Amino acid sequence: MPLLDAERRVVGVARNRHPGEGIKIGHRAIAEESPAFLIAEIGNNHNGSVETAFELIKSAAEAGADAA
Repeated sequence: MPLLDAERRVVGVARNRHPGEGIKIGHRAIAEESPAFLIAEIGNNHNGSVETAFELIKSAAEAGADAA
């Protein structure tokens, strides 16, 4: 079920889960007992350049980030 804010924008999704199930992102399970899931925030540091964005993503992956 989609979760909406006051302006009717989707801000999340609700679904039934078993306690402790967590969620899956790709091949990684995210749950209380899982290791940290590191997200590298690149924001607008690419200044609109797709090439720079890909360089930032590659650097984040090389540094061990799980997502960017």
